[in-house]
Amino acid sequence: MFLCAYVVQNSKQKKILPLPPLRFSLNPSLRLNFNSYLDTDSLMKINSRQILLITIFILSATLSFSQKKSAYVSGKVVDENENPLANVSVIILGQSKGITTNDSGYFRIKVTAEKAFALVFTYTGRKSEQKNFLLNEGEEETITIRLEKGE
Repeated sequence: MFLCAYVVQNSKQKKILPLPPLRFSLNPSLRLNFNSYLDTDSLMKINSRQILLITIFILSATLSFSQKKSAYVSGKVVDENENPLANVSVIILGQSKGITTNDSGYFRIKVTAEKAFALVFTYTGRKSEQKNFLLNEGEEETITIRLEKGE
């Protein structure tokens, strides 16, 4: 029974040959000093360092994987005659994040919960409208925005 084998392949045939037996011996003059490893101060230092590194790792992983609390604002944008307005820009004030309304004038945007924010609704030829919010986690506010003709 072979523990290991290697294959020799030439152009016409493959041969499986056994590896030569491993031979080794322990050098009796080799001595390890275990006293330095059993020193309680060095064990405490190693454990303190390990605990510190594990704590830092856990905290950084928790912070990086934690999700922001979110809420939603949804609704419809209409004109003064209650006709839906398509492609109205809905932007979170002070951010570049935003969406547009669909062909029926509806929108739904995800926002950060428990933090005050404002949505700005803009449409060419219409007056802009700003609406302020403060929502709890998981809450969804449904609104109707009426955009009047600009001057």
